[in-house]
Amino acid sequence: MERRFFSLPVGLALLLTFSACSTIETEKRDWSAYKGPGNVYFQLEEPQPVELLDDPLEPLNRAVGAANFIFLAYVVSPLSKAHRFIFPPAVRRRIENFTYTVAYPKRLVANVLQGQVRTAGIETSRFLINGTIGIAGIFDPASDFGLARPDPEDVGLAFGRWGWDSRIYLNLPYYGSSSIRDATGELFNFALTPTSWLPGGVLVASASLFQGINSQCDRVDDVLRMVRAYPDPYEASRFFWSIQRSARIARVDPGESNPGNEETLMALYLAVSDRSFPSSGETGEIFVPATGKYLPYSYWLQPAKAPLLFILPGLGSHRENERTIALAEMGYSRGFSVVSISSSFHPEFMSAASQQEVPGYPPADVPELRNAIEQVHSDLNTRYPDHFTGSRALMGVSMGAYHTLYLASEQESTASKRLGFDRYIAVNPPVSLQYGASRLDKLYSAVNTWPEEEREGRIVKTLQKASSLSDPTMKVEPGKGFPFDLEESMYLIGLQYRLILRSIIHDSQKRHDLDVLQTEINGWQPTASYREISDYSWMEYFYAFVYPSFSAKDSELEKAKDFFDRGDLRSLESVLRRNKSAFVFTSDNDFLLSEDDHAWLDSTFNERLTVFEGGGHTGNLYKKEVQDRIFSALEGMQVSGEVTSR
Repeated sequence: MERRFFSLPVGLALLLTFSACSTIETEKRDWSAYKGPGNVYFQLEEPQPVELLDDPLEPLNRAVGAANFIFLAYVVSPLSKAHRFIFPPAVRRRIENFTYTVAYPKRLVANVLQGQVRTAGIETSRFLINGTIGIAGIFDPASDFGLARPDPEDVGLAFGRWGWDSRIYLNLPYYGSSSIRDATGELFNFALTPTSWLPGGVLVASASLFQGINSQCDRVDDVLRMVRAYPDPYEASRFFWSIQRSARIARVDPGESNPGNEETLMALYLAVSDRSFPSSGETGEIFVPATGKYLPYSYWLQPAKAPLLFILPGLGSHRENERTIALAEMGYSRGFSVVSISSSFHPEFMSAASQQEVPGYPPADVPELRNAIEQVHSDLNTRYPDHFTGSRALMGVSMGAYHTLYLASEQESTASKRLGFDRYIAVNPPVSLQYGASRLDKLYSAVNTWPEEEREGRIVKTLQKASSLSDPTMKVEPGKGFPFDLEESMYLIGLQYRLILRSIIHDSQKRHDLDVLQTEINGWQPTASYREISDYSWMEYFYAFVYPSFSAKDSELEKAKDFFDRGDLRSLESVLRRNKSAFVFTSDNDFLLSEDDHAWLDSTFNERLTVFEGGGHTGNLYKKEVQDRIFSALEGMQVSGEVTSR
């Protein structure tokens, strides 16, 4: 499948025309002599982040990446819509078959260079069969004869398997992520692809563009959504591509499912069932007077009058995150108009709706979140008068669930002045931020049990196995588990949250420098500061950034214990106990909850608490029976003119 959208030699010529090198060095604060609050956490051993490729051309690479995203949004996306309209799916598959068939010389040479005679023979047999009986490769009778497509090879992979260990990352115009080795390989790939033999550069570029549009048209909207959702899409693509490419070179086999892994990984199974649903929504925005900026929000309106469901996503999640939209789809399919905003820990919310130096102190975070929800509600009612029944529900997941319960605790005191909800649904909320943060750190540090001399290699192997699961040829069935042992799965979960923390620290310190970081924060060269930030754990974040920021303003936060007590839902026990419209759903093995937390939830919410067996932290939300049980808490609300019943 081709990713190329224009003649690669032109792109390399442009790349070599300019030069821009990273000039910022990573500096780190020495915490070894620190004796203040939380000093024990600054002395703990932390796994070192993995970097497979260096990025000395980061400013240039980021500029190219920005241009690629613009091209994707304003050229590829509109052309893809037209392409889908003109060519139905069956025709697009035939075009893709033809494109794959004519690229046979590239794959043949790549296999021969690696001495893969059997695979070269299969490719040749497929080419001869599909090129004749298959009418120039439009059809694929070879697969019907038992000759399935081998994994596609290219010259860059051959170079890698020869031992060329390229360490320099390149972001090529229109082509995207690459390296010195793979960009060199692409020159040969280009020369070996028959469409590049067409006369005239314009014709070659047009053919490449058409092939690229055909291969990308069904995924471009999802790619753009991920670009918007990631705090730093450039860094995410660089990291993922380098891991995925190394996995292909090493021919990593993920292996069989391991029943001993952390069930939280099952959260990856929660996905949108109708791929057209994300694009069926709209994006609105509200002006936040406190910051003078606009905060976007996503919404899906029922065609008829309906109640409104607000969704607060998990820690650091964007409103267009796959799992956030999956929840929105569930609500919409049950008759609700649905709206979502990004997490208060996501840069989108932090930059547009928050005046805080750093997020993480609920008494400061929640009022800003509440104000945003109220403004979104007002904006929707202004734009769509008489479109809502007046019934409202608030549903939060993970950290969004914690904030949901915090907002539920305000209902008594603010009912006459503030926007209230008929139902508050909290799915897998933490109870203690201190305990939850410490657990996230333990997950990330699970690999410390591995021998130090093996650790880096095993971490890379774990990441390679994880990246290989993204291959569309891999069939990972929900409920079957993943090919990771307990330490591997714990590390992957911890890494996800550690990357969220990196984004939080980087974005907050770019706006409000608390003089903790020593490395210059530069938008075009953030990698240097990323390296320093990666040394901070979640507990170190609270002690080095959050607590000092708020204790300097609040005399009642004399001790760190006072700070963390304010971040514990137990401080809201009496009002949450009385609020009969608040419901909690959790799992008996959620790693964010201690035994005391489970007991407190049980005594506080009683019949309004549902505890599922297994699932870890949100790892059972893909199950229909779990979804139905959660949404049953909304029964009785007015839905599209009728009362719900099950």
